[in-house]
Amino acid sequence: MAICTRHSFLHIYKPVLLLALEEYFRAPHVQTLADLYTAVNSMNVDHIPTLSPWEQLILLMSDNKDMFRERSYIQPLHRNDLTDDRATLFPIGGQTTPVNDIFPKDTHEYETKVVYNGINVPIRVPVATAPGVVGDCSVITLINTFSKAHLANPLPFPYHPYLTSSGPSTHPIIVLLNALLTEQRVMFLGHGLPSGVVANHVLAACALASGCTGLLRGFTERTFPYTDLSKVDSLLCLPGFIAGVTNPTFENHPSWWDVLCNIETGRIKISPEIEMPTQLDKMNRYFPNGTPSSDLLRMDTLDNAFMDEIYTMIQSHSGESAVRARWRDWILRFIQMASAYEELAYGSSAVLHTDTTNFVIPGQGWVWSDDNTKLRDLTVNMMRFEGWKKTASYRFRILDTVALCKRPISVCDVDHHFERLRRLKEIPASEVSQFFFTLRDNVTEIEQLNELLCSLPQHKGGLSPLALGLFHPDFNVRQAVVDILERLERHIAGRHFINAMNRFQKLALIRLKQEKGPPIVG
Repeated sequence: MAICTRHSFLHIYKPVLLLALEEYFRAPHVQTLADLYTAVNSMNVDHIPTLSPWEQLILLMSDNKDMFRERSYIQPLHRNDLTDDRATLFPIGGQTTPVNDIFPKDTHEYETKVVYNGINVPIRVPVATAPGVVGDCSVITLINTFSKAHLANPLPFPYHPYLTSSGPSTHPIIVLLNALLTEQRVMFLGHGLPSGVVANHVLAACALASGCTGLLRGFTERTFPYTDLSKVDSLLCLPGFIAGVTNPTFENHPSWWDVLCNIETGRIKISPEIEMPTQLDKMNRYFPNGTPSSDLLRMDTLDNAFMDEIYTMIQSHSGESAVRARWRDWILRFIQMASAYEELAYGSSAVLHTDTTNFVIPGQGWVWSDDNTKLRDLTVNMMRFEGWKKTASYRFRILDTVALCKRPISVCDVDHHFERLRRLKEIPASEVSQFFFTLRDNVTEIEQLNELLCSLPQHKGGLSPLALGLFHPDFNVRQAVVDILERLERHIAGRHFINAMNRFQKLALIRLKQEKGPPIVG
């Protein structure tokens, strides 16, 4: 039994479907389907919080269960008074209700119910969703599946210019990701496993490639979470697909796939019959023979170090949202580096900010410590950049970049400048001052503060790059940072970021606020 829905969080309907299936086995009538249809469409979502795209991104990258708590209610109540000594809510009728009883335990989910056959089925609807993320798949499960065998006994991969970005020792998950980004035919095989397990691995792979927050699109459109031999002809008509199967026959036909992910063994295999890309004009500037040198293959793309970090996070029991947020960083880095490569090779790029006319501070994209490091990184990654340029994902990214021209903060690339504060050891004091003054003068509206917070996620230190300004030698710069932090204190999500600052930063903020005098509302 199944339902068709536009919602990406289709997993919430599973308990109701199980009840309906049981009822249908007991009495196989069309009325069972009619009752199911009525029940799921009667689910009350009137009070689900409405968040802007930037607010949804804040919620997706946060583990804080109270984020946007003021907008989340379990049931509508009328607030008449709030006592000072005990948080209570007074609905009409005078009976007190503790505030904690009307707010959800976790604001990432909206608690409602579906009434089916007289049974109240509790439902938790995700408040924040991202394009490209479907169902309740786990990226941690996907990474564990294809990392354990590799860590125990690493096997070298045959060379492919798009897939083996770190040579034969490329991590299997990076091979998978490169295959998704360059639109190869990817197949997940789960012989003897439930189809749901296979489908969840497929959907988790799509989430990874999208950056887990919709940074990239174009993956779910060519995804088949579960298919079989009867549909193989239709599947092979597609230039690039992501499919899940359980029949081991697929493994014996390497012409049907480019990359095979065997869930049972935890191994990823590149097809011996995979089509090799033709020589690229831009590549030939660096590789006269059409292939990279052995020295270049040994260059570190930082992918393996990144995977080591991800696996350490998982072993340390980091949550799903933390791993997804870190994976978003990798996809954003990929996009920023691809933009820098295009500017170098083609003279311009359309995958980052296309309109910089309002920038009062120059600079955008990834941050390198020096030009030699930049050239090395772009050279070693150029082949997968070229592979990505030919895909639907790349075309979607250009369309999305046009929409990003209307982003709230239009005077600078805040991601770029905060990354400079995190990564560079030496920055001229005048440039730091200019950045903080620009934020103070131009980041005043709610959505501008939302975008600012998206550039300062907790897994990257939260407000620490901004709080550095509290210790700037220039008094005016310190007060400018105080102005920004005071705005965040009054912001519905910003106050949680303020609370997460370390004690040293909080004491500096308190001292500077006392020097400044009474706060100015604005």
